[in-house]
Amino acid sequence: MHINRTGESKLGCLVSLVLLAAAAFFALKFVPPYYNSTSFMDEIEPLVTRSAVRQDSEKKIRELILQVAMKHEQPIQDSDIRIAKRTNDITVEIKWVLPIDLSVTVYNLDREVKVTSLTGSLR
Repeated sequence: MHINRTGESKLGCLVSLVLLAAAAFFALKFVPPYYNSTSFMDEIEPLVTRSAVRQDSEKKIRELILQVAMKHEQPIQDSDIRIAKRTNDITVEIKWVLPIDLSVTVYNLDREVKVTSLTGSLR
């Protein structure tokens, strides 16, 4: 290992480049699925609000949620969705595991969204 006049070695630069490349690789693997899940969660609240106002059935709400999940590439099953309809409101809770393939391992990210909305018309 050769040390130059300022006391720096080329090994430090190489280690920095390897760490930077690893960080970029993991960011490219992690960010798109995470962004898709966040976009899915953002779309659920207005969906539940519209469904509550229209007084959609639980079956219809599940179908709409599964369509949005497919659009955002979320591995959500019917069993991951819990819907509670009461007299004046509806609560939708979705819990799922988002597997993120990092090539060396699969990281399972626990995701959850809970939305409560009032039922009835806006008149």
